[in-house]
Amino acid sequence: LITRPVDSAKKLKSRFKENGIESFIEPLTSIKISSKQLNYNVNQIYIVTSQRSVEFLKYQNDFKDKMQKLSFVVIGENTAAKLIGIGVKNIIHIAQDSDELIQYIKSHKFNNQFTYLCGTNRNISFIKFLKNEVLKCEIIEAYKVLSYQSLSAQLVTKLKNKKIKVILIFSMFNAKLFIKLSSIYSSLDHKDYTYICMSMKIAQSMKKNGCKNTTYPKKPTLDEMVQLSVKYLKTLD
Repeated sequence: LITRPVDSAKKLKSRFKENGIESFIEPLTSIKISSKQLNYNVNQIYIVTSQRSVEFLKYQNDFKDKMQKLSFVVIGENTAAKLIGIGVKNIIHIAQDSDELIQYIKSHKFNNQFTYLCGTNRNISFIKFLKNEVLKCEIIEAYKVLSYQSLSAQLVTKLKNKKIKVILIFSMFNAKLFIKLSSIYSSLDHKDYTYICMSMKIAQSMKKNGCKNTTYPKKPTLDEMVQLSVKYLKTLD
């Protein structure tokens, strides 16, 4: 089960198909990109932790004129690649996760103001760090994450009949949402399933909620998640 929006999930579905593995896509959320226009400042450093924030930048009226002069710190190689794809040149650091980015910011005495482009599902602990440790920081809501109110009938049937062998969870927000949505159905128990989570923090949260069969890759990347998923599913053959 791939719990991502359809556009990005299709790419993962193709990768699993290449490895002879069937997958089912069930988005738990939809995304609405903000139409807000930014006032750019070349002295600011922009924090981009999601590919959705890159989409937000892409639709800025004067971004193409300003992007050559702007500086970015980023979480994730894929997000960095998306930024480069729209013409960004000055990415000063690419972190694997928010913990690594926090350490990077702490170890460099920046005088610049930071602008964090995030969604409504923002990382609370990272926001707390920015507010407490970074004196000059502006938080911009680049997109809204809209939660679905139920699971599809098709997915409920697959889960009930044990047709889903592993569930991929990509964010803390989706972890909590999947547990909430599955609890609606008396025929489902979220504790019964096997999960592969993007990071250790997400996996720990799932385990605290009774999901003992939960693991995570060595690195919080899609490539690592795919490799771990394929390795696990091959053991079931």
